[in-house]
Amino acid sequence: MESLNNSKSRLTGLLFFFCLGVFESQAESCEANGLQVHDHFGGGAFARCSMTGDGAVKVIIRPENLPINPSPWYAMALESESKRQLTLLLEYSHSKHRYWPKFSSDFIHWYPLPTEHVHLSADQRLRADNLDVRLNHYGKSVQGRVLTGLVSDRHRPKTYIVLLGRAHPPEVTGALAMQQFVQTLLAKTALAEKFRQQFALLIYPNLNPDGVANGYWRHNAKGHDLNRDWGIFSQPEVETLWRDIERQRRDGEIAVMLDFHSTRKNIFYIQPDSLPSKYPQFAQHWHRAIQQKGAELTFDLRPGHSSKRTNAKTFFYKQLQIPAITYEVADSATPSSIASSAKLSAQAFMELLLKTHCFK
Repeated sequence: MESLNNSKSRLTGLLFFFCLGVFESQAESCEANGLQVHDHFGGGAFARCSMTGDGAVKVIIRPENLPINPSPWYAMALESESKRQLTLLLEYSHSKHRYWPKFSSDFIHWYPLPTEHVHLSADQRLRADNLDVRLNHYGKSVQGRVLTGLVSDRHRPKTYIVLLGRAHPPEVTGALAMQQFVQTLLAKTALAEKFRQQFALLIYPNLNPDGVANGYWRHNAKGHDLNRDWGIFSQPEVETLWRDIERQRRDGEIAVMLDFHSTRKNIFYIQPDSLPSKYPQFAQHWHRAIQQKGAELTFDLRPGHSSKRTNAKTFFYKQLQIPAITYEVADSATPSSIASSAKLSAQAFMELLLKTHCFK
């Protein structure tokens, strides 16, 4: 139950500002007795809503298509002509409840219901305001949205780092980790500037802009899981991304690929030691360095490889025999713990690569 004043308020499963644009969503709404519930904003998503006889609002949440992972994203705006107490009933068609609701009246300060206070900055978007960074428009999505990345290669290094994010729209904790990770790599610190002199960055923070805009649970606008299309390249979001990587790196080499996601725990999915690698045991050394720095989030290492899989981790390893790591952040991780841990992870990442690269 929540009190609403006459200003617009929004309720969301998780905040999802890690994108390089503002999108329009499909429109759903219901209205009665001076109260309107709708999803008329980028990322807004629910299937249907109705006003019950006792004054509550019932909201139906269902996925864009099936089968699908249980990532029941929802986001809605609530507008009332007068102050009132409101009960929201969330009903899921194909999943259990997963994302704790957060409430905001200004889209800046967010409050997990019913009592805990969370503050997020007003601007959670990456911006190319660093001299070492340029915007990279590399294609269009199924629905025609521009696919945008960032490139840092001013010093013309011949070794590249690839960073991927937001293939699955609701996985916002992973997106927040990627944001802080990238900001640390692009910082004006001695470590980061030395790193960028030796390593170029190919950054793709929003692989699935259609899914983000429409509030999808997992898929793109054609109903495909983009992290199951690597090597198949049936979807433009993945096919154009890989072509762009090949074009950007030219005769250079890729050293590491990181793919940021969210799940129920903090996990690094890595290659097993038995597989050959250009940087042997890189993930294990990196993991140890993160722990030594005292990161608030503790990540489990999960080695595994199947050549039949078509996710980014498997594809990049098969193609290049490099460390290809899925960086999974727990759904329940707080913004502050995500940011502090991602910053330390990025620092350890740069230190290790600089040290490792010197001996290659």
